[in-house]
Amino acid sequence: MSIADAGLSPAEIAQSTRIAAKPQLPPGVVTEGPLVQAKLRESYLLLGILYVGAVAGIIWAVTQGLGKVELFTFVWMFALTTFGIGAGMHRLFVHRSFRTGPIMRVFFCAIAQMAVQGSIAKWVANHRRHHLYADDVGDPHSPQFDGFGNRYVSALKGFLHAQGSWVFDQATTENQYSAQHIAADPITTVYERLREGWNGDAPPARTVETTTTHRRLHPPPRGARLPALSRPHPDHPDCHPTPPTGHDDPHPPH
Repeated sequence: MSIADAGLSPAEIAQSTRIAAKPQLPPGVVTEGPLVQAKLRESYLLLGILYVGAVAGIIWAVTQGLGKVELFTFVWMFALTTFGIGAGMHRLFVHRSFRTGPIMRVFFCAIAQMAVQGSIAKWVANHRRHHLYADDVGDPHSPQFDGFGNRYVSALKGFLHAQGSWVFDQATTENQYSAQHIAADPITTVYERLREGWNGDAPPARTVETTTTHRRLHPPPRGARLPALSRPHPDHPDCHPTPPTGHDDPHPPH
């Protein structure tokens, strides 16, 4: 049937085409394959640990009672892991708001992982993608769009997705696209590899040259605005890629 036979105006045709068109996801978003399966496996495993721990705590409180030791341990661990997520995972590893020595980086890695919110690389990659595409297509936990970029019609579904159900959808972030510096850091790489023993989703270690090549092969879309959090600190190895060789060298040897 032709357009004329259908009796549709050009405006109606354009509107129906936009509705039928599949949303264009930004680079670095994966919707199938082993990365998605690893995300779902980790989500179920971590939530299982949290719920089992909560039930065990209630049983302990009922059968053994709560004393000063239990209350102190609860308050101290809650404060410590909250600090690990806020100052360590968020401010240090995502935004790189400050710098630390190796001992403090080991400390922040440990208390951030104790919060049971997933791997350092995955947390950093998801949060950077959230800032880059906040409440737009590509935001991993937006109340406006699902993981595939489809707009939510139901406000309730959008609310539930943003509050937690996004960890069970079929979309995830490619760590090597949004968190290259985590794979280049030998300290965070140790923590990522330690997860292989019980989760099996730790990414392979990458050298600085590899991550630089990855950025060249998968650049962000033309015209995309990269926030300050996506630019590494000037002292970071990502800012010093391998110099060009051959005829591309701007200063060839004499």
